[in-house]
Amino acid sequence: QITEPYSYVVTPCPPEDLCIAVEVTLHKHRTEQKLQNMESELIDLRSQFISIVSHEFRTPLTSIQLSAEMLEENWAIWTKEQRDKRFQCIKQGILRMTKLLEDVLSVGKVEAGQVEFNPQAINLVELCQDIVTELEPLANSRPKINLVIEGEIPTANVDEKLVYSILFHLLSNAIEYSPDGG
Repeated sequence: QITEPYSYVVTPCPPEDLCIAVEVTLHKHRTEQKLQNMESELIDLRSQFISIVSHEFRTPLTSIQLSAEMLEENWAIWTKEQRDKRFQCIKQGILRMTKLLEDVLSVGKVEAGQVEFNPQAINLVELCQDIVTELEPLANSRPKINLVIEGEIPTANVDEKLVYSILFHLLSNAIEYSPDGG
């Protein structure tokens, strides 16, 4: 039963032919509604994403700004150790912002279908050592990162950028969300 007024067109059909008449107006209307709802949800999700990213950028920016201001105001009276601590906060903030920016760019590339897979033979041990070296400043208030390699690890035929990104994010999240001393 159709509750809305829709027009039907019936075309005469010769007796020897089989004619089928289908009314698609209601189906078209419902499909358009679903598309509008999906578009609205997508707009809401993008708005939430932008809000989260903005908040995530503000946090390290605030830390960088406060550390820079404190350095500027107290340079003459602070010890080298106190100044170094502020510089470390600035470096950590920059590292967090860089990571976040890379995440946002990665999401954009995935959505645009621009992620390329370029496998090549790489040394996984060297890759892991590079990642640990890069992340050690982030773990300054926690125990040092210990990279333990057991056995012989051959080169692997993988996309270095993708593997690097995955391992970097896993380890940086582990550092960020581990308790002090954990």
